[in-house]
Amino acid sequence: MKIRRLYIKDFGIFNNQHLNGIDGNLVVIGGLNRAGKTTFLQILRYLGYGFPRGQQILPPARNKYEVEGEILLDNDEVYNLELSGYAEPKINCINGKNSISTISQIYNNLDLFTYQQLFTLSLDELQRLPAGVNKNDGDKLQSILLGAGLSEIIKIPQLEEEFNREADKIGGTRGTRDVKDFKPYNEKIKEGLQLRKEANSQLKEYNRACKELAEVERKIGENEGVLLHQRYRLDRLDLLKNNYENYRQLIELEERLSRTEVTELLNSFPEENISRIENLNERYRDGYKNYRIALNKFNEEIPAGDRETARQSLLTYKREITSCYNELSGLKERINNYNQEEKEYTERREEIILMTGEVNNSWDGIDDFEGINSLGIDLLKRDELNNTVINHRETEERIKYLQDEVTELQEQLRGKREQKEQLSAKRPDLFFKKYFYLATGFLTAGLLGIFLLNLWSGLLVGFVGIGGTIIYGLMRKNSYNIYREQELNLDKEVKQLEDKLHFKQEDLNKSREKLKTIMEKLREYAEALEFPGTLHPEIIKNYFQEVKGLQKEIRRWQVEGDRIDENRESLIKELKQYVQLVENFSFTGQVKNEDNLIGEVDGLISRVTALNKYKDLALTVKEKESIILPMEEEIRKLLNLSNENVPTQGEKIINKMEKFLYKAREYRDYLEQKKELENIKLNILNTLKTDRARTALEDYLGEKISEPEGVLPVFGSLFAKYTSKEDVENSYKRCMKEIDSLEGKLEELKNQKQSLKDNIESLATSSKLEEAQKKIDEGRTALRKLAEKYAVYKSGALILNKVRQRFIEKTKDTLLNQASEAFTRITAGEYKQILPPDNLIEPDFRAVMEGNICQETTEILSRGTKEQLFLAVRLSRIQKIQPPLPVIVDDTLVNFDTYHLAQALKIIKELGRTHQLIILTCHPHFIKYLPDDNLKTQYWQLEKGVFTETNREDLINYLTC
Repeated sequence: MKIRRLYIKDFGIFNNQHLNGIDGNLVVIGGLNRAGKTTFLQILRYLGYGFPRGQQILPPARNKYEVEGEILLDNDEVYNLELSGYAEPKINCINGKNSISTISQIYNNLDLFTYQQLFTLSLDELQRLPAGVNKNDGDKLQSILLGAGLSEIIKIPQLEEEFNREADKIGGTRGTRDVKDFKPYNEKIKEGLQLRKEANSQLKEYNRACKELAEVERKIGENEGVLLHQRYRLDRLDLLKNNYENYRQLIELEERLSRTEVTELLNSFPEENISRIENLNERYRDGYKNYRIALNKFNEEIPAGDRETARQSLLTYKREITSCYNELSGLKERINNYNQEEKEYTERREEIILMTGEVNNSWDGIDDFEGINSLGIDLLKRDELNNTVINHRETEERIKYLQDEVTELQEQLRGKREQKEQLSAKRPDLFFKKYFYLATGFLTAGLLGIFLLNLWSGLLVGFVGIGGTIIYGLMRKNSYNIYREQELNLDKEVKQLEDKLHFKQEDLNKSREKLKTIMEKLREYAEALEFPGTLHPEIIKNYFQEVKGLQKEIRRWQVEGDRIDENRESLIKELKQYVQLVENFSFTGQVKNEDNLIGEVDGLISRVTALNKYKDLALTVKEKESIILPMEEEIRKLLNLSNENVPTQGEKIINKMEKFLYKAREYRDYLEQKKELENIKLNILNTLKTDRARTALEDYLGEKISEPEGVLPVFGSLFAKYTSKEDVENSYKRCMKEIDSLEGKLEELKNQKQSLKDNIESLATSSKLEEAQKKIDEGRTALRKLAEKYAVYKSGALILNKVRQRFIEKTKDTLLNQASEAFTRITAGEYKQILPPDNLIEPDFRAVMEGNICQETTEILSRGTKEQLFLAVRLSRIQKIQPPLPVIVDDTLVNFDTYHLAQALKIIKELGRTHQLIILTCHPHFIKYLPDDNLKTQYWQLEKGVFTETNREDLINYLTC
């Protein structure tokens, strides 16, 4: 099973936190203190069981505990898991056959206590009785740690103790007849025996039998004494046989370690420098190797010559080289820009030459622009020219306008004069004279008619004449008035036209004079501009603009030329610095043409680039050298080489370290032998200090041994009597035969003694004998029942003890074998075995060191060793539970030193090949030991309840800061 995704909506410090795409067998979550690691551990502990009510250890929820996630099983089925409040977890299959119906099936039906104690590892779990586990649950915890079979056998020590307690109530520890419940009946038997003895005391035969019994008892006592000494001898031979090889090895070690050179080495060798020299040896070899590689690469790149001098020069000028190199791209770009500008400058010159020809044909082909620039065009005011052109145009237009007006006025005046002439030709007085003459004629005719013809005809004619005259008078007066008015008007209009014509002619003459002045001004402009064409104001104006623009272009071109010249001078000045730099290094070559540095720039750049490369190589050499120089100084101090002249001679220093480490190996070997000697001596002493062994040796010595260590010299003198272990074994066999013989003879004497006793009893008086026998029989009957009950309890306790011992042997060889192997690896062989305690219920273990020295309880172990032992036991149990469940490790190994940490992590990472490992830590050095090429590892940063996926280096840097 693996956790593939988690969403923590509400739990303590966590609020709407996603861990999507949890991947890999090794998931590392790093965070500083109070980042939320312990809270996250609580989530994982209760993920498959639900959050318990009333637990003070759980952080409060903002509203209601809510956690959701995805779980991937080994059969590739994917389940969604939801926790809400204190309810049981709910699961839902989202991919697969839906073969699981309850969350307990996913967690292998393990109870919460078992899962937390095995699969969530913090410092609390790596102790004899973890925090939160009371003494009443100690046997349950021990059952979990020892595993299979313990639930059936765990009560054996209790039953054994109960049987022994019941037996002790009856007959004490040894079942002696004069103690506890046995005592009254034994006293009764004694009374009967005494009574029977008194009854037989008077009999002669009784006396003889008693004498014979006394002789038999004497022989029994004598043989028992001999048998006792033989048994003591057998015990001594057994001790000698079992410790013969150890004592022989002890003698060899004492002889070896007593040699002068060994003693001097052990007393004078600087042990405190060994680990430092070992560390420096590996680091210095790597550093010196890297230094030689860098130096060889430098020498390969640098042309033949004094390469050391070249290297020092490169280091001396490293800043200048770096500065020049860093500016190369900009320099090259500026030179490219300069070349491009110079090209554009030349092309622009050609364009300006073409422009001059287009502006003025006489300038065609001119390449000296000073003449054009020297034109006094700057002295001319463009506004003034524009105004002159405008005045010219306006004056011409006015002249034309005035000419048109004069012509029109002349035409009008001519018309008016013609009208006047026509009016004069039609004067009314001339026209009406004819009518006057006619009227007069009619009047005369009328008068003549009156007189000549008749009155009425004369009157008619006369009236016509008079009427005509009257009409004439009236008409003449009216027509003349009209004529005079018209004549006066025409005279006035003619006068006005004549005056206006005169004014316009004067204005026209002034305009013509003004035009001459303007043309004179324009002629001055044309001469100043060397205008080659016909004098025309607009053309001059345009020409002026073209010349002005041409001068502007020429001046702009000249300014650009000045700027390019300045740029060229600046570039040449800068390039001379480059030349000055590269000339310090003859192996880069020389500049061919210093007069054309810009043309030589590619070669110069190439040499500066090469110099930068050589400089980087020189810096690399210096960097590698700076790494090994402090180590060399420390090595000289540690090896007392400070007076020797050893400047960066790696091989010589390495040889010195090799000699030192060779001596160190010898020193450690002798230390191990010395330690082995002490262990052997301690083991032998532990064997000899038992009461049985001490009694046997005192019997051999013939006196008490006052000092506890005094048994060893006695054992040594006993050892000296035998040439080999086979000799001891042969003596042991002979002693066994002698004991068997003595026991047979003693058995015969005891039988004889019993016969004599029976005979003596039968010789007593009948009444006393009957009374005595009754008491003896009653006492024996009651005593036999108690003895049988005592035997049952003792036998039961013995059988249970044997069963427990067999179980312990089985546990030692099978159930704890894997834990022992892990413990041995973690402790680098210092401990070789883990054994259960004698009392299996007690949550404890025994640790066996090299030399079979047994630490009877974990309480005497150091904190680190104790944590290593319980870690090994838990890891072995985790591996035996299938299918595998995720293992959560919360800074479990913080009390391990660097070496034991590395060993423990190897085993934990091996577990990661089959299990998902989720490691919570705040220690950056812990993460440095985690990478494993065979494990896919994922890193997360936890900061104040916020998860962020990251990488190993960034997580280490974050935790380091």
